[in-house]
This record gives sequence, structure tokens and C-alpha cells, in this order.
Amino acid sequence: MSRMRVVQQLRQWAESLLVPAQSVCLLCKRPSRQLVNRRISICMACADELPRIRKVVCTTCGRAADCHDCARREQTYFLESRSSVSYTAEMKELLARYKYRGDERLQQVLAWMMITATPTFTQLPMQRKIPQIDVITYVPISQKRLLERGFNQAEQLAAGLGLHWKKPVVPLLMRARHTEKQSHKSRHERLADMQELFQLDQAAVIPSAYTLGRPPRILIIDDVYTTGSTMNECAKIISQQLHADVYGFTWAR
Repeated sequence: MSRMRVVQQLRQWAESLLVPAQSVCLLCKRPSRQLVNRRISICMACADELPRIRKVVCTTCGRAADCHDCARREQTYFLESRSSVSYTAEMKELLARYKYRGDERLQQVLAWMMITATPTFTQLPMQRKIPQIDVITYVPISQKRLLERGFNQAEQLAAGLGLHWKKPVVPLLMRARHTEKQSHKSRHERLADMQELFQLDQAAVIPSAYTLGRPPRILIIDDVYTTGSTMNECAKIISQQLHADVYGFTWAR
């Protein structure tokens, strides 16, 4: 190899150390040197276009409009629930890649969206309670769904949030039976499906009201909030059997 060639290669190598390497954005799938951080492969352009929830009208579920679901619910067992992004067509496709096509790299991306919710979101009452949350849990899936998918997306999101917030993640609930996808059902069908669908995991250990001097505060994690039927049924079991204050947090709604 000629001396000139060696010098050119050394120069290219030195320049590569000075110029950030390109990574492929998991959303637009284009190469980019401007990612949101070293661990999250989302380019800044895509991050700026995320359908962040910036307005809350229903202070119970966080909906950006008057909420008929909360208004006609006989009893709400969670105190507040919030979500980080709107469930647009783009977000639906993103979740499908994660849940149904096995792209588990997106777990960190979705968890990051929840952790970095907008300033408007972080100023809401529920989010201010995060430092006082005692336990994070998640909505369980059926054994059939777990075998099909290989993982529970709500559990993975809870794990990411627990690691970031330094909170224990405890599987408090078990699913009593398998049900078909709730997104394909009417409100009446959803409510019927929820009856006795979840059970408390008797092996779960959480701080008691006696040791805390107050009811334990528990945060339930799920991927998508639609009508709130699933969140409410989970909160019902936890609040009644553990005498806890229950909050909800989902990636999208």
C-alpha cells in the first residue's frame, strides 16, 4: 500500500472520530446524526412531530374533550389516569410493529415517550404524585396471548418506567381467562368481558397502609387507554382488596 493511501485512510479514520456516526431512526427509518439521545433511536424531526397530549379536559381520564365514558361509568376506581400521546394512525402502526411484529427495540422508544411527556402533562396533579408512588404494576395478558407474542408490552413499559423512576414493579394482577381484542368490541361487550376478568396475585407483596401510615399509592401501566374499562376493572381489584389509591398511566389514548 502506498504512503499516500495510508495517509488518506488515517485521515478518514480521524474524521470519522470527529463526525457523529449515523443511526437509523426507528420511526422514519432514515439515517440521522441527530437522535434524541444515545439510547433512543428517534431523530429530532420525528420527536418534534409526535402527537403529544397537550390538553386535558376530563381530569379523571385525561381526555382532551368532554368524556362520556367517565360520565356514564357507575363508579371509577382509579383516581386519575393520563396518557402521553394520541393514538393516531402513525402511533397505531408503531404499536403494531412492537406488539405483533416483535420489534422489541421500540419498548425503549415508547417508554421514553411516557417519561418525557410534555410540560403540560408533567404539571397535572397525577404526574406530581409520581415521587410518592409506592408501587408500579401493569395490566396482565392471558397465557395464550403471552405465548403468541412472547412478552407483555405493559410489563415491559412498566419495567422501563420503574427503572427510570426507581420504583418497584410488582405483578399484582392475574388474568382469569383469555378474551379477544377489546378494540373490535362495542362498549357493552367490553364491559361484559371485564366482569371478573382479573384476580389479585396473592403472592404479591407491597407496603401496607400500616407501615406507610396511609393507603399505598399504586400506578397501573398499560399501552392504550380506550374507554377505560380495562383500567377501571384492574383498579377495582387493587383498590378494594389492597385498600390502595390507584392511578393509571398509558402510552396512548
